[in-house]
Amino acid sequence: MDDTRKHAAQRINSAMSRIPLLIEILDELDGGVSPGDEDIRQGVHLAFASIFQCLEGIRAAPLVNPETEAEGVASEWLIGEQAKRLIPSEIMKGLSQEISRILPGIKERSDVRLKV
Repeated sequence: MDDTRKHAAQRINSAMSRIPLLIEILDELDGGVSPGDEDIRQGVHLAFASIFQCLEGIRAAPLVNPETEAEGVASEWLIGEQAKRLIPSEIMKGLSQEISRILPGIKERSDVRLKV
């Protein structure tokens, strides 16, 4: 196990830890339009921008085997129908690209669903 790769995965997990909350907020806003909704959406987009900023600061880690538990978690953040439906596609694509950049060769786990 490579501590550098494990550390990078742990930093991804820390940066992405609010994704379930952001999905929950986007789901709540999906139901209609109420006063303040646009302000909340803007806040969600600012939160995603902060997540990107954190991810951009993580250096890429070398590919090693076997995959650590932290890497497994890092590969699961963007899996799930709710995430795919509610997170704007350009944000999903960017987050996925950043995770792949940091942890080259990471496997996307289709058998695990994000719980929100």
